[in-house]
Parts: sequence; C-alpha cells; structure tokens
Amino acid sequence: MPHIEYRVNEVAQETDHQRLTARQILKHAEIDPELHFLVENHPEHVSYQDRPDESIHMVPHMRFITEHQLIEYKVNDEDQTTKHRELRANEILTLAGIDSTANYLSEIFPEHESFEGKGEEKIHMHQYMKFISVSIKPTPVSEH
Repeated sequence: MPHIEYRVNEVAQETDHQRLTARQILKHAEIDPELHFLVENHPEHVSYQDRPDESIHMVPHMRFITEHQLIEYKVNDEDQTTKHRELRANEILTLAGIDSTANYLSEIFPEHESFEGKGEEKIHMHQYMKFISVSIKPTPVSEH
C-alpha cells in the first residue's frame, strides 16, 4: 500500500489507506468530529460539514483545515448557536425569538453595523459575534 502524507491544520499526518472519511481524518488528528468538521483546501476546496462519513480519495500532500461545527454568538446578551456560515439579519432575530417586523439587527462586535432596512442581507457568521435588536416602533414620550 502507498504511504500518503497530508496535513490537518498544518500538522503532518500520514496514512496507508487510499480512502478515509472526514470523521476518520479528524479522529486520527485527535480532533473531536462532534465539535469540528473538515474542509479540504488543497488540491480542491470541499467542505465535509454535512458529510462526515463520505469517503475521500486520499492523494499525497492534501491539506485540510477544521472549523467548529457550531458558531457561538449573542443577541441581546443571550447565547445563540448556529451551524450556518451565513444568516440573514432577520433570521438572526427570528432564531433569537425576536419579531423581525418590529425590530432590526445591529452588530456590535466585532464590527459596528446597523442592518436597519437590510433584513435580507446575508451576514458571514463567525465565533463570538454580538448583536442587539433595535425596536423600529416609536418610543412613547411621557407627558410630565
């Protein structure tokens, strides 16, 4: 059997198997496949996020990186998680149980960006983002 060298997160690995699953590659690299997924980035760019048991034809010098299965973020200081790498602003509100017809989303970390009037805009999600919801209804004024 041929000896195949490859890398996972730039750490050298090796196998004598011509076919491995993403789950096997992660386990061999001592990475928990329940918390991470595999992305081939050389010679092809292929995500195995939803296909951990798909057979991968191994060739010398393949390069893989791993990503967290779940992205953790906050909306109004409440913890949220998603597997999606992109969400629309209104989806983030809805997933947090917030009425997207009465509120708009504003990112406060790492960027400061308002999504007022841009509820269908896609947001590239990454770890530890922070958002707040902002009411679009007028605030009542006291008559005192």
